Amino acid sequence: PADIVHIVCHARPGELLLEDGAGDREPATADALWQAVRGAANVPAVVLAGCSTASPVNRAAVPDAGDHSRFLPGLAQSLTEAGVPAVVAMSAPVRDTYAGALMARMYAGLAGGRPWWEALHDARVEQERLRRAADDWLPEWHVPLLYAGPHHRPGKPDPTAAPPVRDPAGSAAPPVRDPAGSTTPPRNTLPGNTSPEDTPRGNTSPRDTPPGTASPQAPFTLPLGAFVGRRAHLRLALNVLADAGGGGLVVQGVGGVGKTAFVGELLRLRASSGPLVLLKGPLGPDDVLRGAADALGGRTDDPRLRELGNPERPWPARLADLAHLTAAPGVRGGTNEAVHSGADGTARPLTVVLDDFEANLAHDHAGRFRFTDPELAEFLAALTARSAGTALVIVSRHPLPTVAGSAAPRLRRLPLPPLTPDETDLMRLRLPLSRRLPPTKWREIRRAIGGHPRTYAYLEALLGTGRAADDLAARVGRLGGGLDAARARVRGEVRPAVREALSLTAADTLLDDLLSALDPPSRTLLHRAAVHRTPVPASAFTADGDEDRGRDGDRDGNGNGEATRERLDALAGSGLLAEDGEGPAGTRLWSVHRWTAGELDRLRPEAALDAHRRAAAYTEGLFSDTGLPEAVRVDAAFESLHHLVSAGAHGEAGALGTRLCRVLHAMGRWTTERALCLRLLEWSEPGTEAEAFAHRQLGLIARDRGDTKKGREHLERALAVSTAADDPLGIAHAEHQLGSIEIEQGDHRVAHARYDRARTTFRALGRDRDAAAALYQLSMLNADGGRPAEARAGFTEAQQVFTRLEDHGSVSSCHRSLAYLAEDAGDLDAAMAHCRSALALCTATGDTAQAEELRNHIGTLYVLTGNYEAAHAEFDAALRSAVARDAPEEVARSHQHLGVCARHMGALDIAEEHTRTALELNRELDRVAAQAQCLKILAELARLRGRPLDGLAYARRALVLLGRTDDTAHRPDTHLTIGDCLRDLGRPVEARRYYTHGLTDARTTRTTEHARTALAALDATGTGPADQQIGAGPLTARGRRINGSGRVP
Repeated sequence: PADIVHIVCHARPGELLLEDGAGDREPATADALWQAVRGAANVPAVVLAGCSTASPVNRAAVPDAGDHSRFLPGLAQSLTEAGVPAVVAMSAPVRDTYAGALMARMYAGLAGGRPWWEALHDARVEQERLRRAADDWLPEWHVPLLYAGPHHRPGKPDPTAAPPVRDPAGSAAPPVRDPAGSTTPPRNTLPGNTSPEDTPRGNTSPRDTPPGTASPQAPFTLPLGAFVGRRAHLRLALNVLADAGGGGLVVQGVGGVGKTAFVGELLRLRASSGPLVLLKGPLGPDDVLRGAADALGGRTDDPRLRELGNPERPWPARLADLAHLTAAPGVRGGTNEAVHSGADGTARPLTVVLDDFEANLAHDHAGRFRFTDPELAEFLAALTARSAGTALVIVSRHPLPTVAGSAAPRLRRLPLPPLTPDETDLMRLRLPLSRRLPPTKWREIRRAIGGHPRTYAYLEALLGTGRAADDLAARVGRLGGGLDAARARVRGEVRPAVREALSLTAADTLLDDLLSALDPPSRTLLHRAAVHRTPVPASAFTADGDEDRGRDGDRDGNGNGEATRERLDALAGSGLLAEDGEGPAGTRLWSVHRWTAGELDRLRPEAALDAHRRAAAYTEGLFSDTGLPEAVRVDAAFESLHHLVSAGAHGEAGALGTRLCRVLHAMGRWTTERALCLRLLEWSEPGTEAEAFAHRQLGLIARDRGDTKKGREHLERALAVSTAADDPLGIAHAEHQLGSIEIEQGDHRVAHARYDRARTTFRALGRDRDAAAALYQLSMLNADGGRPAEARAGFTEAQQVFTRLEDHGSVSSCHRSLAYLAEDAGDLDAAMAHCRSALALCTATGDTAQAEELRNHIGTLYVLTGNYEAAHAEFDAALRSAVARDAPEEVARSHQHLGVCARHMGALDIAEEHTRTALELNRELDRVAAQAQCLKILAELARLRGRPLDGLAYARRALVLLGRTDDTAHRPDTHLTIGDCLRDLGRPVEARRYYTHGLTDARTTRTTEHARTALAALDATGTGPADQQIGAGPLTARGRRINGSGRVP
């Protein structure tokens, strides 16, 4: 029985989201999991490495709950209560990379004899140390939890385990095998899916195995946990081999893609499925039948078994004997003798694996493959047709030629594409040297290599200094003049090592020979496919301009013409082009290994330029399709930009980038947008509208991040460019956005003049939407100036225009502003109604960024009503959404709100943790004013916890940061916080000075009232009430609005 059951899968509170044999969702509850593990003599410990496996289940989701508690126990708690001695689970969503690295270190501790709690604690501490060293913004140390049951058993040292490998920082790592150096596992075993065809071959020939000796249980198998990915392919292969009718499977792919490792994992999963025949390289019918006789030897005294390996008998007769020996009980004329039956009497089929089968194939001048031995083709056809008890697995770089007769449909072809980026990242965890590379360097390497496992094995060997695996060293010696010479060429440097590894892969896969066998149209097709960095349908690289377009009937551009299909099949047969999944409509997707694409670009740069232009047109079409999900459109736009820049079309790239910037800004992806704007400046001609647009967008980003000085610089530059070009529309846009800067700096008179000029120009140019946006801003000025009636009328008029133009995002913003007015008037119900209406619009249009802001606003309203649990739910939903779409600005804002909410709920530790997380994010984003807000909140928390001296330090740092910006809105509250801390420290004279500053600069009624209350308390007692909080209110929607989050762009 197992000591630990480790489950890695998607999950949600109360359920593991598993799959059935068909790949459909099959949720498993704690009860089902307990029933599965309780049969062991000693109930094993359980590790649930899935999201929220330690989270409780909301009672609302379980209508028949028998108690009145709000939550029911989650998976981990239920298993512990049922008797599992130890359960490690996750209290929230968790990244695969973090969970994998954490568990690797925890298991290293357990193998060394550490108790569970200590092993998990040390692993969490070490992962958090690495996170901070790598400047990763998402802390996850609080997610894994340990539930200890009543029968907790500490881990026992593994006497066979090697000492943990130490990284340069001195921390313990799990005992892994460096293929380029250490020799912890057997010398011929590689960790990870790194060099799958360099693993032990088992019995490579039946002549090496004496009769009566069983073949290895699962040859090719990598160390447990080292194989990554290929889940869908494994599921399909298992279903094919489990077919009661027998049949065969052809695992096909370019050299080094992981075919042998895949078959090893397949055999491991079928370890109890009967005897195994394993052959490699050139072979004939006699070899297969002799191997079958050896595998079945010793299991029966049937005389047909001895005749099975007799080369003097014709193979058809011996194949008939094999069919009899491997038939299920009852099939052979009612006999109950089954030489390969399990204990329950069920048949366990013979599995025949033919590795490196390409040695039995040859191709003609047209690239078509044929059997070198026609008799072998007849034998395989007969084997799959007549022997229902034999499962055939063929591993080949090339597909099999068409097999005639009834065997043809029973040979299922299974092409192996490159590993996906996520699978490649998981494989990296198994590569000791690649794991140590900085994330940016790793991403650069992954872009160059793609998902080709053996290339990474070459890279590990080249960067290492120790002894490499024998097979790998032999390959490098054959292809690159020896491993020592190759290491001398790269000198331990990453870039030369990558180039050398790619060169070795090209030589290893015989790339030049494969390309020389292609006709010109096929080679052109390959070039057009190779420039695509993600799997695409055939229409992406076969549409418009094929030489035989009119002849082969491929008029829809979907790769359906006969000639195009033949070329696709030929390219797939060579391994240069790989089937890589299915699209949403069930269409086949294709991909080319990144290393192959790089070599093709180098060999024919002129063909690459044409291919990039075609790819740009295809991906820009996807971006223009508004019916596609927003994330798909954005990814397609960036792919199109890549192709346009690669083709040297900078002008077209600038035009597309302008469209993309608007989408990114609406999504709140400001970091991505800023990087794109900087590229736009590189592509733009000086003095053009493109340059002005880039500066306007950079100004908006700087403004919304609180850097009004930098925002003004960019916007004034945009105004100067548009003025010099006599572009009234560009001038109006710059005036409009400069008005927001004037608001931030408190000059409402100048802001009003700018907005008024912009509105006049927009109306003269017939730009109704832009004119309504200017009216919206003028209404905001009226609201800030204490003229709510005029503000309400302006918002309503602007909302009517936006509604007529079906600008749902701007309608939503008007709802939010009307909610602010209702909030100021004390009508929180009306404010909530406006926010809910805006949220419904955003949900209907898929505006996730605006929906997150609205959830934060709704949470703020709940805080004002004292419903902190409802507020927490809204803030938490906004945080999860922002994390899912990788929007760090909104992640920081939601953490900040959660901190305020936790403070009101009395959870000061949690409040401080959320606020510190927000502070770190804002530092990375260079949001100076937002950093100051976080420091002010930390000051208030420190004061509440009886540490006014720490609070004073935080608040003064906040004031210094605000002094570096033009932000005047948050200085009065910061002055009040400093005054609170000084009063608590018994320094009333200094406190009075800061309270006075706060009163003088106050911009809201709340701040004014707090300042006057504090000064009155000093007048009465000299210190004031010790527990009074000045300026410690929630982050109101009004405060956020002044920062521009609700502003119509």
